[in-house]
Amino acid sequence: MDVFTFTTLSGIVTGNTIENRLEISEPSTSYVNIFAEKSLSEKFGIRTEIIYAMGGGESNTLEIPIIFKYKPLKNLNFYSGLQANFLLVRKNSVSNKAGFGFNVGAEYHLGNHFFVDTRYVHKFSQLKSSFRVDKAINSVRLGIGYKF
Repeated sequence: MDVFTFTTLSGIVTGNTIENRLEISEPSTSYVNIFAEKSLSEKFGIRTEIIYAMGGGESNTLEIPIIFKYKPLKNLNFYSGLQANFLLVRKNSVSNKAGFGFNVGAEYHLGNHFFVDTRYVHKFSQLKSSFRVDKAINSVRLGIGYKF
């Protein structure tokens, strides 16, 4: 069993924003991610991540998920977890800058170091701007990672 594994991941984000009950598609952006992982057994593990997701304009976020992994096959992992979200914006532009969400995804290992990762992120908390716009942000991510 590994003591800890450290990994970096980067990719693209596509998603939608729901503003005042109206769904708006967002342009694709990117994200970078680092995480530490601990194997609990041959089939299960836990990891924590730090993700910087570029949303364009004033909507970049810092996300900190705690993820539980299940490894049914040698190169395939499924995972799910909760996360804290912190909106990184200009001063006084948003009144609710923190929230929570969950993610669910899968990763496929392409050898000892590289892997492909895809996930869906749903943010429970709505962001409330000073202009009384309620925003909920959901996204689908696809990335490639390197395990050290």
